[in-house]
Amino acid sequence: MKAVLDRRLEDDDADQVRRSHAGAIKELQLTPIVGAVVITSVVLPDATDVAVPHKLGRAPRWVGPSVVKEVGAIASVGIIVDLGVTDSAGNPVNRSEIVVLRASGYGATVAIDLLVVP
Repeated sequence: MKAVLDRRLEDDDADQVRRSHAGAIKELQLTPIVGAVVITSVVLPDATDVAVPHKLGRAPRWVGPSVVKEVGAIASVGIIVDLGVTDSAGNPVNRSEIVVLRASGYGATVAIDLLVVP
């Protein structure tokens, strides 16, 4: 993101407005959602770990799946879990590159959109 110019203006009113805008822009630049990534149509087979690359370059603060989109006939209500720093077999996960998701209980393959917040 571009840095805000930090130059003093001659007119006091104009400079006050400039400082106000600079502060608001800086606050927005620090908001995590600004760099968020939406990954569409992530396919999750039931009871299977799925590695999803996010390209943030660092571990996400939050990962949010969308409502499930049916791919097959869903047998029951299930859950989608972000497995965190290890997969279900206990292997380490490099969260700065991928998140590992697992859909369980659906009895079928499902698809979601995924919001990844830096």
